[in-house]
Amino acid sequence: MNSLPRLISAIAGLLITTACTTPELPIEQARIDNIGVVDAIDGTFTVAMDGQGRISPVERSAALKTLSDFGAVRTVRARVESGTTAQARAALVELFADAGVPPGHLSFGGDAATAPGQVRIALQRFEVTPPTCAGWPDIQKNYVENGPVLPMGCVTNRNLQLMVEDPRDLIVGRSLGDADTEREVAAVNRYRADKVKPFLSNTATGGSGASLSRQ
Repeated sequence: MNSLPRLISAIAGLLITTACTTPELPIEQARIDNIGVVDAIDGTFTVAMDGQGRISPVERSAALKTLSDFGAVRTVRARVESGTTAQARAALVELFADAGVPPGHLSFGGDAATAPGQVRIALQRFEVTPPTCAGWPDIQKNYVENGPVLPMGCVTNRNLQLMVEDPRDLIVGRSLGDADTEREVAAVNRYRADKVKPFLSNTATGGSGASLSRQ
C-alpha cells in the first residue's frame, strides 16, 4: 500500500477522534453559573388596634403603605404573631385583602402581644436573581468540537425563573390538585351512584320539526 494514502487515513482518523472527544475543562468553567439564586426577604411591622379590635384610619393607611413598599403584594406572605381576638382577626383580614394580599397568604399565630394594643406581623416574600448565562462566545466552538454547551441549559433556567409568578414556587411549589385520573374515577362513581342529573337539550323554539328532548 502506498505510504501517502496510509498517511491520509491516519490523519483523518486522528481528526475524527479529536472531534468526538470532550476537552478537559476546569471545574470553574464547566460549572458556568446556570442555576440562579432565590432569596427570602423578611420584614416585620406592628399595627395598633383598640380594645375592640379596630384599626384607626391613620394606622390603616400606614399599614397599607408598609405592605405596598415591601414588594409585590401578590407574592407577600404574612403571619400575625400576636394573640388576637375574633374582631381583630376580621379587621386584619380586611386590611390585607384591601392591600391585595391573597387570602391564603395570611396566617395567625398565638403568641402574646408585644405591647397593649400592638399587633406584630411578620412578612416574607421571595426574590429570584436569574443566571447571567455567560459563555455564549464559545458555544459554536464547543458545539463543533463536541464540548459542553452549558448556556443552552442556562437560558432554560433563566426563562423559567423570569416567567414564574411567585419566586417562592421555585423553592416550595404549589399543589396541582387532583390528578386527571382521580377526577375521572370520581365522575364514574357519581354515575354509578345515580348522582348524575339528566341533561336537558332544547333543540329549537319554533319552525318545522321543532321539538324539546330530554336525554
